[in-house]
Amino acid sequence: MECPPPQLLFPALPPELRNEVYTHLSTGSPSTPPTTAGIPLQLKTHVCKHTRVQISAVHHGCAALLALPVQEAREYSAHLLSQVELRIGIVFRGRGQTFVQSDWDARMAAHLKKLAKRYRWLEKVARYEVHVLWDAADGVLRSKGGKRTVGGVVRGMVRTVTGLKGGDVRGRRGDLRVCLRVEDWIAVERARSGVSLGLGDFLVEEQGWDGQRREVWMESRSEKINEAGCGEFVPVPSENREEKALLVAEGESVDWMSLGKAKLVMRKDVEPGNSVEVTLGDTSDERGADTSVVLRALVEECMGRG
Repeated sequence: MECPPPQLLFPALPPELRNEVYTHLSTGSPSTPPTTAGIPLQLKTHVCKHTRVQISAVHHGCAALLALPVQEAREYSAHLLSQVELRIGIVFRGRGQTFVQSDWDARMAAHLKKLAKRYRWLEKVARYEVHVLWDAADGVLRSKGGKRTVGGVVRGMVRTVTGLKGGDVRGRRGDLRVCLRVEDWIAVERARSGVSLGLGDFLVEEQGWDGQRREVWMESRSEKINEAGCGEFVPVPSENREEKALLVAEGESVDWMSLGKAKLVMRKDVEPGNSVEVTLGDTSDERGADTSVVLRALVEECMGRG
């Protein structure tokens, strides 16, 4: 018995016009929740000595079309693989003093290579968003002569996890968004000690991308910052050292862990053509004066004054 021909949703549209429809549906809007519907790669987690890395491919397209039993749903699913955004969350909770960047880079590159071998389309992804939460057990990174900094380590990590992108993708070099999230107790330690986090270096854009957004945020979990002046408050790691995650999955929806009461330190947008827009965090109306002192120290460092 012959199988019936596949049902068509747009029987009058030729393939080239259907592709135009798929491209329009794939752009979505900022209000469309990111989803993994129709994408074979689901949320992956890689845990090693110092870090917890999560990787997920998402899109903002039309999940409703993917659910229909029609040929266009299969075509659209294949089309989406050229429109996905790769989201990578890294939680650094080990010890910065014993962290060896080259070893981590080698292990992560090997892990990504295995993923790319299974999902060939990963090498064609043109949009990356990477969040890094710095919650190192030993706080700020102290090194002789300040040669190693938190910002430098994070830059190296981002360079490694975006290493799958090879050259231009569909005539474009791609877009990169990077967010460094610093735990508040570490921000307090930085304000007290004067040890640079290397935020200025972190904010320098990487070569090889069309557009970039680089952000620094201070997490705001501890009310203890308001209990004493910065000079009296002794920074300690979070009492609850449970394994944190930056990407949260609910069904087919995968989104970033809410920044909650986190405070923006600085945002830097670099558009094609090298136009730059900088947004500074507001230090004038915080929960308490002491929080403003801590946040201001981070802002000053981002501006090269710290």
